[in-house]
Amino acid sequence: MDGFISRDNDEVIDQINLETEPEDEEPPLDELPGEELQPPAPVQQEIPPEPSALPQNNTPASYATHVSPGGTIPVITSRANLANPSRSISQPGHTLQQNQVREDPTVRYHMLRASIQQPDPLPSSDQKPRCITITIESCGNKDQDVRRIKRLHDILISRPGRDKFAFQVCENGWRYQIDFPNVTTGLTDPLVSQLMNLIGSQNIDIAHLG
Repeated sequence: MDGFISRDNDEVIDQINLETEPEDEEPPLDELPGEELQPPAPVQQEIPPEPSALPQNNTPASYATHVSPGGTIPVITSRANLANPSRSISQPGHTLQQNQVREDPTVRYHMLRASIQQPDPLPSSDQKPRCITITIESCGNKDQDVRRIKRLHDILISRPGRDKFAFQVCENGWRYQIDFPNVTTGLTDPLVSQLMNLIGSQNIDIAHLG
């Protein structure tokens, strides 16, 4: 009986030990394999910037300032137009309206009429050919005398016609006749008047030919 009882006691003890064996405890979070916990980030506090203080002697007169309750720091509340105090700030709406009302200045053009010179009348075909002789008094400078003769020559050949012309150059009491047998001109009243204004009426002689 003792051995039986002893065996039963052992079974009871084993059963009690099994019932009272502690269950597997879950490991703490910081000991889980494969995971590393980061420490919490520190909370940053935003510190507002300190307002810049203006010197007492350099405070612009156009700034309206007031003193804050907690100190003597001036705070700018408004600012006037320093560039042009007498000119008020224009609103965008007013500027747009002025641009719409403004008109471009009228540009005036002056038309220049070209003056068309009437051509000189041609000599009459029924009139007989004539010859005009122009007397030129030498001035002592041969270059200047040549320029005067060339100018008169160009005026005469610019008029078409059947009339002849010649030059007489007076120098030191001598007369030199210059004829142009192969060149003609057309003597008209406007042409004769132009020659008289240049050389003088006393130096012009007109004669009929044949």
